[in-house]
Amino acid sequence: MVKTNNIKDNLVIEYEDYRDNRSILIINIKGIIDSLNFFEFKKAVEEIISHNYKKILFNCQELNNVSSTGVGVFLSIYKVLKEQKGDMILLSIKPQVYNIFHTLGFSKLLKFRNNPTSALSELSI
Repeated sequence: MVKTNNIKDNLVIEYEDYRDNRSILIINIKGIIDSLNFFEFKKAVEEIISHNYKKILFNCQELNNVSSTGVGVFLSIYKVLKEQKGDMILLSIKPQVYNIFHTLGFSKLLKFRNNPTSALSELSI
């Protein structure tokens, strides 16, 4: 069952368990993450993953832009998941958005994938 959270006018997240597997969560991000909504985005994702999710697939196909504060949120979530022996993957990220992660030096730390099947297989291990 897909659940929706309207963060602000320019950001919506939809999330659901992967095939009723409570250990993997798929979060679809639509819009932009910037200095006006990053805190609400972080709070919403932390609330979702507090329900014992350790593996997150962020579908970024409709993420149109991210500011440095938004990148910081992904890094924060990554650290929380790593402490819980979890993992996360950013899927189908647009080149211009990936360039922001790369410029800030996080393209080698975070996992970026373009194939949903292989990304989900990687998280299923």
